[in-house]
Amino acid sequence: METVTNVFTEEDNHSYIICFLGGRDESIFKNRKYNISKRYIEQLVKEIYEVFKKSSEIKILKIITSGAGGISEVIVKKFKKYSDKRDLREKGKEIQLIAVITTEEKKTPIGYDYVVRTSNVTEQMEVMMNLSNLFIGLPGSTSTNIATVVETISKKDSKENFIVLLHSYWYSVPFWKGELPVEKVKTLNKAFFFNQISPRQYSLATSKTADLEDLKEDILDCLYINVPKEERKIEEEVPILAIDFNYVIEEEKEVKIFSISYETESYIDTSLEYFNYLDDSKYEGNMHFAREEEVYAVTILPNGKHRWSEPLHYYPEKTHTSVSEYRLKRLKNGSHLSGKDEIFKKFAKFLDKEQYGQTLLWRCKSFGAGLNKLRFSIFILFNQQLPETKINIIKLHVENFISQFSSSKTAEVIGEKNNKIEESNRELLNINKKLKESKKIVEEQARKAAYAQVFIRNLSHNIISHVLVHLQKGEDFSFNKLKSHIQKPNTYQGSFQLPWEEKQRQITPIEQQEQLAVFFRYISNRCFYLNEAVYGITNTVAEKRVYGELFKQLDENRILLNYISGIDNFKYQIHFIKETEEGYEIFNEKNDISIMLPGGTIGQQAFYNIIENVIRNTAKHNVIGMQDCVHFVVKFSNSKSLKKYYEVEIFDSIGQTNSRRLKGKLNNMLLKSAFNMNNNQLRSYGLGQLEMKAAGAFLQQEDIAKIGEFSEKTLKEYKKTGKNVVEIFQEHNLTFLHAFTTNQVYDEALQNLRETENRYLGYRFYVKKTEKYIFVFEEDYFLEEKNKKALESYGISFLAVEEFKNSIREGQVYSHEFIFLQEGAQDKLGELGECFYKTHNDKQTNRKERVEALSLLPERLMLIEKDFAKKLIDSKDIEDFEKKVWEQWEGIQYNMKEKSPCQMNQYIGINCKGKTEGINDFKFCKQVIFHDHLSNYNAWSEVVRDINKNLITVEPLSSAAQRKLPEYNGSLSIYVDKIANESPICQKLIEAYFNKVIVIDERIQRAAESFYPAKNSDAQGVKEAEIFSCINVLIPKKEEIDLAKEHFSEEDKNAIIAYIENDIEKAEFLVIHYGILERIYNNDTNRTEAINKQLNKWVKVTRVIVTSGRGRQTLEHLPLSVNYLNISSLLYAFVENRNKYSINYILNQSRR
Repeated sequence: METVTNVFTEEDNHSYIICFLGGRDESIFKNRKYNISKRYIEQLVKEIYEVFKKSSEIKILKIITSGAGGISEVIVKKFKKYSDKRDLREKGKEIQLIAVITTEEKKTPIGYDYVVRTSNVTEQMEVMMNLSNLFIGLPGSTSTNIATVVETISKKDSKENFIVLLHSYWYSVPFWKGELPVEKVKTLNKAFFFNQISPRQYSLATSKTADLEDLKEDILDCLYINVPKEERKIEEEVPILAIDFNYVIEEEKEVKIFSISYETESYIDTSLEYFNYLDDSKYEGNMHFAREEEVYAVTILPNGKHRWSEPLHYYPEKTHTSVSEYRLKRLKNGSHLSGKDEIFKKFAKFLDKEQYGQTLLWRCKSFGAGLNKLRFSIFILFNQQLPETKINIIKLHVENFISQFSSSKTAEVIGEKNNKIEESNRELLNINKKLKESKKIVEEQARKAAYAQVFIRNLSHNIISHVLVHLQKGEDFSFNKLKSHIQKPNTYQGSFQLPWEEKQRQITPIEQQEQLAVFFRYISNRCFYLNEAVYGITNTVAEKRVYGELFKQLDENRILLNYISGIDNFKYQIHFIKETEEGYEIFNEKNDISIMLPGGTIGQQAFYNIIENVIRNTAKHNVIGMQDCVHFVVKFSNSKSLKKYYEVEIFDSIGQTNSRRLKGKLNNMLLKSAFNMNNNQLRSYGLGQLEMKAAGAFLQQEDIAKIGEFSEKTLKEYKKTGKNVVEIFQEHNLTFLHAFTTNQVYDEALQNLRETENRYLGYRFYVKKTEKYIFVFEEDYFLEEKNKKALESYGISFLAVEEFKNSIREGQVYSHEFIFLQEGAQDKLGELGECFYKTHNDKQTNRKERVEALSLLPERLMLIEKDFAKKLIDSKDIEDFEKKVWEQWEGIQYNMKEKSPCQMNQYIGINCKGKTEGINDFKFCKQVIFHDHLSNYNAWSEVVRDINKNLITVEPLSSAAQRKLPEYNGSLSIYVDKIANESPICQKLIEAYFNKVIVIDERIQRAAESFYPAKNSDAQGVKEAEIFSCINVLIPKKEEIDLAKEHFSEEDKNAIIAYIENDIEKAEFLVIHYGILERIYNNDTNRTEAINKQLNKWVKVTRVIVTSGRGRQTLEHLPLSVNYLNISSLLYAFVENRNKYSINYILNQSRR
């Protein structure tokens, strides 16, 4: 097969391609003459991978082999392991595995991303050579193949940076002549420039190209990847100028020529000019005739200009029967149109001279022998310069088209029998494919069902049987009985002092009720978590403080912690510890850290689920020899393997004499399938391990349906290789949860960890670090690797605009606080680029129509100058940079003037608002006024009376709500005086309190009807609705619109819609309960369609967030532009700990 590539320019090196050729028989590793081992190959692969991982230029590594077995199999398995590594994906890198095989091989090799078939071995070698940058020849019975490589390399003068690396074995073979440029693998360090393209986004499934129309559609799907058909501007952009296909059926007595095409009128005119240019008037029409030789040719036309608004016309099949002997002779023997590769070069240079078209592709192929032949030729002219990735995809579609088209034509020439066999084979392949897909779906659904059973069983076994069983009778809720539940001796030893403990007094009835509320809220959130975990993953993540929220909110749940062990007199304590550069230290308010949990409060439940199981297992399995007090450690460390995650280890203080065997047993249970393979039922053992594994997967936003697991048989086969379970975990990227042992234990005297000679058993899993900023630049922002890693540890990342754009097309969710876009790159994002603003005020006053992609992103999309990031890198002061970010986004606090009063722009106060005086001018100042609980109702009344709500917001905060303020220090008055009036805290609070939120939810409306009590029980309280109105939360009054109605009238429907649309243009968020939408449109013929139509209208104006207690899985039909938030997180921010900062935060974190 002849290949002509790029007449004008060298190929665009956007990726690096390495081809391996070696023996495909397992016996090669046993024959000493070859001097090759699996370990040798794995080491070679490892060296290549390490260079690829460190390279800042190479984004895609393509690995080509000649198929299954022997050396190829070792290479593929090793690269497959590396390609699944999370840190590789986090860097935006990928490894593609490609097999190039001949048509003689009946079985398709497994483990590859792509499989390319060639007619014979010579063609196979040429394809492998043409695709690769580095050719590695390894030992094996492949002398002829290597000879082909040696012969071909001498002709490759035009292919720069092409390297051949041969194993020493080949220097002694007979055919060896001369020397080749043999270099070491380290040449991969060469600084190539690569386009930011992710070829995995293209589907390489067998195309449906049975006719030219299907081929055209396949090509358009490739050109407009992830762009819905209705959004493609094909007639305007004219991506294809022509698909010119013709074929020849040559039989003993007759030759027939046929043509089918898609052509623009300009292509017809240009190709006619070309034939006139050749002075070949004897050829009718504008066909490029099929010929004897096989050709694949492609080139970029560098001078081609883009053409606009030209329709692509279809010309159906036409038969040309008047072929003269002269024309037939020229067709066979060649002349102007048939010299080796002259036709392609001539036509390409003619088009380039005419500045017509930008990429030209030609494929010729023939079938049959003797007197019966089929010959095919197809020219495709594109109106754009295509990268190599898309060219390769289109090439495969063309091959599929010719292969399938030829099958139908072969039936006409040679007979229908072969065609029927081919068709049967294809049908069998399709049936087999569908069966495999169905099996996969069934297995995933079965796995979800199995985990649902596990969740129900463990909820029943742990919380219900151990805790709720003590709250079954009315007398269990009496004062004395509740007191015994809450203050049960010789059980959980609290780390935080609850109010009655701090003041050393008796617990009050109200405090008992609050303890019950804490417990029942815990159960409620557990149910929300289990529902979400069973049906999929949540894209919304929320920041939680490890000490101030995660630990404290667990510690205050005394009823749960006193009974969860299931054993009386099980005395224990929990210690949250962090690893530092100096060692370890106990968490406290000053050294607290933040983590990101999926779904916020429901992610907490996944975390608590693991802790519960560890406590329960320790109590259950270590009764004999139990210590006076068991100490559980929850240790947070920076993960060495997963840079964006904290490693969390939970272990107890019970020394294990057979720790190694126990660890292996537990990890075996974690690896094994959830099913009993003999009866296809849920297994009867290790259900706690399954529940913990599912929780670990949820914390990493992984679907439990896709959790990797092994059958007993598979596990035994793996162990035969000598691998232990930890190695299997690592090989298959099963980082959700696994057992480990440590020699560390908590020392009461030291109040810290110390090392011992004993081993202690525990579990390790991972939670995500906070994600703060992403910088999107016009081109890749080149930083030293160490600088990037240092900034990544603070949640700061850098992306080139093309990489960012591709990730949006693929539906990637960004959970960061800000995304910064360099000004010069705005146009490259199209409509999305227009949704970036320099300041928050610009966004509010110059709103653009919102686009679908915004549901994947934060609301803070900030346009920055080119050197904005340089300030961060140069200063290396994250806090100072954050201050600059928020001052640009929300404005500075005040303007100093020499003579007149200082102009106040932003102010945070407590109990009273700022007033204009000789020193400060508050005339246009935005103010956030806090009240410590509601200690002084008169002060509240004074502040809210006749206030301008456009400039002043007021909110009384409970102690729990105060702790949700950014960088809160334990005293509201000190906080306001020393912290809240400094950048960036002040700006964060101003944004939160002045962002308008419309809420259409009957549960929040009901909460708004309740009263917030004054601190002094004799004083008057304040209706929550009044507080909401003072913090820019808009909720319909119940007497005007009752959202709890079971049925809405047409009048109700109009009132709700009018209420929303009256303020939606000024609102930052619209929160609506999906059940209300269902009731509004209950009478519509197609309720879902009516709901989506309304949502699509609102979402063009503001961020629309739908909530439901039924879980995200019930809302699969929601428009992609609409966000979702679980009801648990919503109620936590609006009702349980009402705080406008929390409300603004959780709504900002909502995603698609």
